[in-house]
Amino acid sequence: MCVAIEEMRFDAKAEGKAEGMAEGILGAIGICRDLGLDNNEILTRIIHKFSITQDEAEQYLNTALSHA
Repeated sequence: MCVAIEEMRFDAKAEGKAEGMAEGILGAIGICRDLGLDNNEILTRIIHKFSITQDEAEQYLNTALSHA
C-alpha cells in the first residue's frame, strides 16, 4: 500500500480515537455531575480514569460546564 495512504489512515484512526476519548470524558463528567460530585472530585476521577493531565482535565471540565 502507498505510504501516503497508510499515513492518512493512521491519522484518521488517531483522530477518531481522540474524538471518542473526548466524548467519553465529557460523558463521565456529566454522570459525575448528575451524582452530585464537586468539581475537584470530578477532576480527580477523570485524571485517574483517563490518564490525562490536570490541565487537560480542567479543559474538559470547563467545556462540559460551558455546555451544561
